[in-house]
Amino acid sequence: NYIKYLQVGLFDQNINLNILNLDSNKIEILKNKSFSTLAKLVRLSFRYNSIIQIESDAFVGLKMLKRLYNILYKR
Repeated sequence: NYIKYLQVGLFDQNINLNILNLDSNKIEILKNKSFSTLAKLVRLSFRYNSIIQIESDAFVGLKMLKRLYNILYKR
């Protein structure tokens, strides 16, 4: 996988998603409301990305989130 950014609305058709694994991509920026439609998400993983910026409302809507993995790991 080589996702560099997450477009707002990317997950709009996946409202029942519980686990999202975005490991080993090239994601650099998490924009506001990137996950706003994923209210049922409980696990989100970003291991092995190149996160350099997280906008203040990037995680708005993640009401059920219990685990967030290695969000700040930078290669």
